[in-house]
Amino acid sequence: MTIRDLDAISGELEPRLIKLGGREWEIPGELPFVFLEHFSAGRITAAARVLVGDDADDFAALLTRPVFDALLGVYGADPEPPASSTSSKSTGKPSRPTSRRTTG
Repeated sequence: MTIRDLDAISGELEPRLIKLGGREWEIPGELPFVFLEHFSAGRITAAARVLVGDDADDFAALLTRPVFDALLGVYGADPEPPASSTSSKSTGKPSRPTSRRTTG
């Protein structure tokens, strides 16, 4: 059985440097999933800590929606996935209820 060394893969990318708030910040070469988990749950300082460590409070104070979008762009991620290009065609008839209406 071949063992795939994921440690080697995750260490391939060098840290990145960004400038924000007049200061240079070193962030991981890859965007950790735990950053997105914290951010989406509203734990902004915890998300910032994943990226910048002990300077999380200062970094978190600078995060706005445009900065967040640009940060995702640094990692090549699209902040807003494209909308579905497929939709159902209209038949011109009104929709039917999906279940029987009951009265209590």
